[in-house]
Amino acid sequence: MSPLSPMVLGSAALVSSQAIWAAAIDQTLALDQALIRYLVAVAVCWALLSVLTELAFKPSPTARANGSGDAETAVLDVSKPSDQTAK
Repeated sequence: MSPLSPMVLGSAALVSSQAIWAAAIDQTLALDQALIRYLVAVAVCWALLSVLTELAFKPSPTARANGSGDAETAVLDVSKPSDQTAK
């Protein structure tokens, strides 16, 4: 997952929305501090969403055994006999 994807940037904005509000609307927080908090939130959200994506959308064992990432295209070809048949 890219750190500049809309999901990462949106979730970081949601996480740091209190700091952004305090800097932009209330002006009780310096803008540079709010931006630093937003950048830290981007890094944390990117890491968490990357781990979550890896765990949730892991390819099936059959797809990994065939070297394919797509489980639908990972079909074993049993029509051809193997070269190491018992004699």
